[in-house]
Amino acid sequence: MKQFLLKLFTWWNSQTFGTQVWTRLYGEFVGEDEQGNRYYRTKGGKIDPTLGVERRWEKPHVANMTGTPAAYRPSGSTLASGRRPKATGDYQAWTP
Repeated sequence: MKQFLLKLFTWWNSQTFGTQVWTRLYGEFVGEDEQGNRYYRTKGGKIDPTLGVERRWEKPHVANMTGTPAAYRPSGSTLASGRRPKATGDYQAWTP
């Protein structure tokens, strides 16, 4: 009973019951990586009309690069390379 409740309400022990049902009904196993993660897509690679692409879940693992030299730094960030772009004047500063 405990395992059933854990599967029903938590995601950190495994996939939830709802995800397991959805995967069995609509999913097609694609493969498994070296860490044991399993990958699925919509059966037959069918295009989702809402998204315009095939649905996939459990995408490949990407390490968290925060705090490393490879971290994402958008333009305008004080940590980005190069110079910060000048203000365009498309706003008016608030004054009390």
